[in-house]
Amino acid sequence: SSLKSLEPFIEGLSNELIDAFIDQGQCEFLSGFGVPLPLRVIVSQLGAPQEDLPLFRKWTEAFIGNLSQQLDRAGTLQAAKDMVEFQHYFVDRMNERRNEPADDILSKLVNASFDGEQPLTDAECLSMLSQILVAGNETTSASLTEGIWLLIENPDQYQLLKDDPSPEMISRLVEEVLRISSPSSNMFRRTTRDVEMHGVTIPENSILFARFASANHDDTQFPEAATFNLMRDNLKDQVAFGKGVHHCLGAALSRREMNIGFKVILERMENFRLAEGASEPEFSANALLHGMTGLDIAFDKK
Repeated sequence: SSLKSLEPFIEGLSNELIDAFIDQGQCEFLSGFGVPLPLRVIVSQLGAPQEDLPLFRKWTEAFIGNLSQQLDRAGTLQAAKDMVEFQHYFVDRMNERRNEPADDILSKLVNASFDGEQPLTDAECLSMLSQILVAGNETTSASLTEGIWLLIENPDQYQLLKDDPSPEMISRLVEEVLRISSPSSNMFRRTTRDVEMHGVTIPENSILFARFASANHDDTQFPEAATFNLMRDNLKDQVAFGKGVHHCLGAALSRREMNIGFKVILERMENFRLAEGASEPEFSANALLHGMTGLDIAFDKK
């Protein structure tokens, strides 16, 4: 129900972001729409003022840099300083919400309890907040942006959407983008027992690098898995959000943002293409996450 009440905000925000660039007939989509839509939603849900957006972007990049395993010593130190700054900022906010709760995720978190008795510690709250911050915006930014690129690259599938821009078709677009782009491509997991796979025994307590992106590109599950196909009959079988106890906390919010974001984009713009003189997009190097460094597009105003 709280998600349902967010829909007008997400739709209004989508329109506001498009208003800023639609008359130019082109934009750098990642920074113009992909990043600010989920970032502004998550900032509002964490009960912070919109003027703190640049701080949230900086902290997100620090957490992502730390996950990427690509930083040099200076970068690692700077990321650590930024993460500590994030913690100080939120400890102050958490204390405010304990005394005066509001209708936001932060208030629910600090006033929640474990087993109905023990409140969450500051460290537990901060750990969850950092996950909400990164998972709540970086992955959705990546999927929104790659979704536009996939439509440019697959005009036959884009035509299907133009012919039928119904909620059902937009939902199909979201699921197929999640499957083929898998924004959270890998994650570390620990085995709870011995497991045998393809004749190899993985011992209990082993640390694994589970590759969701590979599962989503398994031809035995998704015939011609490398093909972007909105009409697959098992679209919902993709595992971009994980499974079981590890299922992504923010999956419902991310899906909502993508469905509304794509709906508004398709209502207001058409004929997407790579901007003149722009090179094909590149992907950033990251051990866990998969996303473009940018996407320069041109389009026609509807």
